[in-house]
Amino acid sequence: WAQAPHTGLSGEIRVQPAGTATWTLEADLRNALPGPWDAGRLPLEQVKAQGQWRGGMALVRSLQAELGGGSLQAEGQWSGSGWEAEGSVRNVDPAALHGKLAANPLGGTFRAQQDGKAIAFDVALESSGAARPVARARNAPPPLAVRELTAKGSWNDGLLKLPALRLRTADGLLRGSLTARPAARSGSGSLRLQAPGLQARVDGEIAQSRGGGTLNIQAANLAQAQRWLQSWPFAPAALGAWRADGQAGLQASWQGGWKDPVVQAALTAPMLTLQPASSADAQAVPWTVRDASATVDGRLRDAALALQARAEQGQRRISIALAGRGGLSGSNWGSRVAKLQLTAQDPAIGAGSWRLDLRDAVDARWSSGRLEVGAGQAALTAPTLAGGATPSQAMLAWEPVRWGGGELQTAGRLSGLPMAWLELFGGPQLAGSAFSGNLVFDAAWDARLGAGMRVDASLVRSSGEITVLADNAEGAATRVAAGVRQARLSLQGRDGALALALDWDSERAGTAHGRLETRLVRGGPAGWQWPQDAQLAGRVQAQLPRLAVWSLLAPPGWRLRGSLDADITVGGSRADPQLGGSLRADELALRSVVDGVELRDGRLRARLQGRQLVVDEFVLHGAGQGAAGGSLVASGEGRWVDGAPQLQATAELTRLHASIRSDRELTVSGKLGATMTPKGGTIRGNLKIDQARIVIPEETAPKLGEDVVVRNAPGVAVTADQRARKKPEPAAPPTRPLDVQVQVDLGPAFRLSGRGIDTRLAGSLALSGTSLTMPRLEGTIRAVDGEYRAYGQRLDIERGVLRFTGAIDNPALDILAIRPRLEQRVGVLVTGTAQAPFVRLFSEPELPDAEKLALLVVGRPTASGGAEAALLQQAAAALLASRRGGANSGGIAGRFGLDELSVRRDDTAGAVVTLGKRFARDFYASYESSLGGALGTLNIFYDISRRLTLRARAGERTAVDLIYTFSYD
Repeated sequence: WAQAPHTGLSGEIRVQPAGTATWTLEADLRNALPGPWDAGRLPLEQVKAQGQWRGGMALVRSLQAELGGGSLQAEGQWSGSGWEAEGSVRNVDPAALHGKLAANPLGGTFRAQQDGKAIAFDVALESSGAARPVARARNAPPPLAVRELTAKGSWNDGLLKLPALRLRTADGLLRGSLTARPAARSGSGSLRLQAPGLQARVDGEIAQSRGGGTLNIQAANLAQAQRWLQSWPFAPAALGAWRADGQAGLQASWQGGWKDPVVQAALTAPMLTLQPASSADAQAVPWTVRDASATVDGRLRDAALALQARAEQGQRRISIALAGRGGLSGSNWGSRVAKLQLTAQDPAIGAGSWRLDLRDAVDARWSSGRLEVGAGQAALTAPTLAGGATPSQAMLAWEPVRWGGGELQTAGRLSGLPMAWLELFGGPQLAGSAFSGNLVFDAAWDARLGAGMRVDASLVRSSGEITVLADNAEGAATRVAAGVRQARLSLQGRDGALALALDWDSERAGTAHGRLETRLVRGGPAGWQWPQDAQLAGRVQAQLPRLAVWSLLAPPGWRLRGSLDADITVGGSRADPQLGGSLRADELALRSVVDGVELRDGRLRARLQGRQLVVDEFVLHGAGQGAAGGSLVASGEGRWVDGAPQLQATAELTRLHASIRSDRELTVSGKLGATMTPKGGTIRGNLKIDQARIVIPEETAPKLGEDVVVRNAPGVAVTADQRARKKPEPAAPPTRPLDVQVQVDLGPAFRLSGRGIDTRLAGSLALSGTSLTMPRLEGTIRAVDGEYRAYGQRLDIERGVLRFTGAIDNPALDILAIRPRLEQRVGVLVTGTAQAPFVRLFSEPELPDAEKLALLVVGRPTASGGAEAALLQQAAAALLASRRGGANSGGIAGRFGLDELSVRRDDTAGAVVTLGKRFARDFYASYESSLGGALGTLNIFYDISRRLTLRARAGERTAVDLIYTFSYD
């Protein structure tokens, strides 16, 4: 017996004599581990054979093999002049032979015969049953279902002849005739292919010095054609590296032998999409290629080449136009690119299109595994800057590039890089808010990588100046020239030792110098690598004066400035960098005009310890003289652990003027603490409002009408309805939730005015919640000594309570506003919630609504009832209240600076006009005069308490009254 490696083959072979020069042979072999070829197994299950050797001739009387769930039977003979064999196949499952074949059994006959050097063969197989389903990997191409295979031909002295070839699958057909001599790389034939999404035809012959023919391939559906080709056994893996879809066509013809034929070929693709098959996101935006075409015309060793195409991926756009000459010579190729124009647009590198234009022809050659690109020049043009400035241009020049055999040699220069390109990469805030100017840089490199390493690269200011925002003598920001003396960034490497250096020196924008050293090692297919254990050594020193350049670190609309003194050392390794040194910042100022924030006279004292930043002191003062603006004092530490930041900080606010806007003044005190860990963050604190004044605008911000159309992009119109219906994309849940719990005490001087209300607010609130849930607000706010203007009158808020029980924007309301100086208590009562308020007239004791409204508007009951009284009340309300002034308008009375202007009828004096003015909450004066008399009466009211009022009269009627008011059922 014997056992073959990597298989389960075992059994016995018996040979014994059967007479003079006669031997008999019997074999019985079994395979305990059968499997398909692509799984590294032998698809054979069992083999039995009987034969005889007699007089120099070998006879195979019977050969029976079990494979793929079926059987193979054969017989034949061999002698010194030749051999012959024939047999049959029954119910062999192709899926058991190769994993890419469908499980539909095959059966048929085969015959082969050798006569001298010639071998003739005839194979005829066809499907003998229905295919059975087989489990396959997700997104795997469908299996190839072979339905018929017919091949009849011969092999004679290195020449293969196939006068009849037919291969039919479940959805494809390959047919034709072929003659080939592989050793001489020559042949002729005519083949036709029809497959899903693909049709191909080739007719012709080819040899070393002669030939001619045509090739036509039309792919109407590249996705179907790609999946069908991938289903073939032994298909190259590169065929599935990209997922393709769309249409493409290739038409080609040749004249002459393969050594130097005349070729005419044209490849066209009106539109196709490409996406890497390895993309983790199946919904990733693919590349779309439009109007792509490539042509080859001329002798293969020196043909005219042309290529043009447009590609896009989302908002990225690329177009290329190339023309030149090139060709193949054996296994080598060479080309000369005479024209190259590349245009690219990518929001990641700024708005607009970048363009690269080749200035001189460039030679390229591939020979013996080495690539050489000749020296050349190209112009790099940036898109138009904001404001319509002329596009800027830089020149790129390179020396010959050589790559191959583990060696790379390249050198070149990029000159004329304008600083204005920063706006294209970082936006107007980066280039225009803090600094601007006309600095121009030159970049150069010279690198040789291989067994050794030599790298020299630099970015150096060549000309120009910048202006920066600095404080003048009055403390206002103004632009001054920085007086740049040196600006240089350089990289140098020698045999693995790498050093990065920074040098900045200016007259009015400070100085900065730094150097970082590390090492690279050679190894692996990538050549020189930066290992995780590479040591770091370096130091950075910076002295920067008080500049507004730090606004780059602040949110849009904010301004940050100050001076910085830093001395930082770098150590450790790439995987574990260690920092040391100190950071000092003085004269820090943070300002936002829109939010009314103006913090100044700040300072920072911090230390770097390993991977930890310790803030010993961080102080900011509010707007005001000296200590009048209050202060914010903070300290804490942060560190980087296992790729995630951790933070612990505390802050104390002492009467800090947090906002100084004319309509939003806020002074706050209290303590806050914040922590951040890999599991999440927390904010805890207690705040007290020392003083606040909030003015609510009388009118809301204007809104666009429904007929207004906003154009966001060319050809795209969005109406107000569409904007309202558009739902934002759901935000991904934060990986580290934030937990907030802050207590807020409104304090003793929190004033709110606007929209008819003027009151002090008191109470406390508790803000809580996490970033995974809606924030909650709990607590009660009370209105103290408040007034509310409604119906042309100033009403006293006797009870004003807002109760928050969770929702921030929907507190419960309990508000009662009473008109003062009336014997009858009348006013307005508001209940319900902020989103669903319920407003009704109030009186004590209860009166009809018409009487309540009359007392509220004119201060006395109606002269008559019914519809006439209601009409008079509506007229009085329209007279005393403004139609456009909102709740805070005083109508006609308000235009004259009065609180009351009314006309009433007196039984004895006739028509009486009353003018009233409130000078304080408890002090009110009015003047009454009869239209039929010459004298009037001056009334002065002073509220001693809620129930006790002093009234003094002078004029036509003179008196002093002490009025006590009480109620009873």
